[in-house]
Order: sequence, then structure tokens, then C-alpha cells
Amino acid sequence: HRGDPEMVKAIRDCLVASPGMTLLAADVSQEEPRCLAFFSRDKQMLSDFSSGRSIYGFIGHALFDREIDKHADPREWWAAKTYFLALAYGGAPSKLQEIMPELSLSAATRGAQRLSSRYRYIKPYRREIVQGLIETYEVRDYFGRRRQFPAMAADSWADRDKAKRQGFNFTIQGPPASIIKMAMAKLYKTLSSDCHILLQVHDELVFELPLDKVTEVCNMCYDAFQVPDFIELPMEFSVGHAWGSLRPFT
Repeated sequence: HRGDPEMVKAIRDCLVASPGMTLLAADVSQEEPRCLAFFSRDKQMLSDFSSGRSIYGFIGHALFDREIDKHADPREWWAAKTYFLALAYGGAPSKLQEIMPELSLSAATRGAQRLSSRYRYIKPYRREIVQGLIETYEVRDYFGRRRQFPAMAADSWADRDKAKRQGFNFTIQGPPASIIKMAMAKLYKTLSSDCHILLQVHDELVFELPLDKVTEVCNMCYDAFQVPDFIELPMEFSVGHAWGSLRPFT
């Protein structure tokens, strides 16, 4: 139900805080694009992140001809995010019509053109990773974790093409998976006994804690996600009694 914000909210409304406690969600802001910018050394994307520009917002403007907001336009934001990642990982513009069928192919093409013209280092980086995969049938991510792709030796072009996409995805999605594990290990050692990690959902952690501990845990959470020699990973926080009705917390 990822494409239906109302359904997602209905499911999330089922998780509520215990009496006297509140929920805190800590979400890494645009983690995969930040990793992609860091690994590809794309100066424009790195500059956009440094200046506070939203990459998903940039793609959303190209698709919808207007500014979109994560909280005010959740479905459009989700479509822009999913489309950006699909293009970055080697998908065709037609992929957008699977994500949001009411958008035209011309809108999808416009978004793809703006992406490739602004961020010119994504495609060369992808070609570099794929070439290494062709030669060795394996890839390693930033932290040295290795994944093998025997399908690169398959007779089927479709199987080899799928392995290429998966191999490139691994270099971008693998590091965030390691980072959140490292962050959770740090938090487990430092959180007080009345603060608990309830859920880990992709790049989001959900805590249950007393209201007066929210600011403290936000600071601890931000520090836990900063990895030496890695790009800064800003956090977005929200609080509330139910997971489906959290409100941004600064």
C-alpha cells in the first residue's frame, strides 16, 4: 500500500504510545540520493544538498509544474521520490506511468531530461559499477560488504540486465542498511531505560519515550547516524501519540 497515503496512515494509526508516553519517529532525510551524490562525486548534487535543496522536490517540480511539499502533497512526493530512484538506478522514463498512471509520458521524459542534465555524474558512476560487475560478477559497497551476482553469466539477456540493476542498487542501498544498524547499536548502549526503539522501517526509527526526553533523544539519534568520513545525514523528527498522526518536531 506504499502508493496510498490514506491506507498507510490507517495502518499506522494502529500503533499508539502507552499512557504517559509519546512516539518519536526519526527519519534520515533523502538518504539514498545523498549516498548517490557522495559515491558518484556529483558536485551539483552535493551542492544542492549543502544548500538545503530537496532532490525529490526538484523532480516533483519537473513532473507537476509546481512546488510540492512532503507533508502537503504526500502522494506526489512519493511519486517524485520513487521516480527519481527508478531513473537513478537505470529505469526508463516509462516507469513513471507504473508509479502514477495519470501522468503523461511527456512529463516523465521532462523529469528524466532535467535529472540527467543537472546531475551529470550519475550515469558515468553507474557505468563504472556495471563494468566492474561484468568483469568480476560481484560488487562491494562503501563498507566493504560483498555481494556476488552469478546471473551475470546467464544466457538470458533479461537475467543479466536484472543482475546489473541489482548490483548497482546494492552499492547505494547497502551502506544505509549498515549505517542504521550501527546507529541502533549506539543508541541501544546510550538510551535510558524509559526510552525504547519500537520499530525500524527502512531508514526510519520509531521510539516510545517520555515527552520530556524527546529533545535529548533527537540529539542522540542525530549523532548516532553520523559516520566518520561519510556525507552528513540530516534527520527529520516527528512526535505524536499515534504513528499515523505524528507532527514535525524541530
